[in-house]
Amino acid sequence: MFLVIFGWRRSSRRLAVATAGCRHCGGDVPYSVYKEVTKATLFLVPLFPIRVQYWLQCPSCLQEVGASPFLIPRARAMDLIANAAPDTADQRPV
Repeated sequence: MFLVIFGWRRSSRRLAVATAGCRHCGGDVPYSVYKEVTKATLFLVPLFPIRVQYWLQCPSCLQEVGASPFLIPRARAMDLIANAAPDTADQRPV
């Protein structure tokens, strides 16, 4: 008997911090730009990406801009990352 275990795994990571206006709490705040990747798995090993999504999160009200069905397009996410200050929160000390 041969058993095949398949499924998907979702992971997200913060790419940058960009300043934008929050529609929920108002004012310009430093949004975190996140990338979420869903990958197909076989025997619990990630194989290839099925879906890639980009979204923003306001640090003051934790409102997610880009959460379904308002996901931001890849071009807008890359533009925000290019114009953002370097994100030092994810860097390890030397």
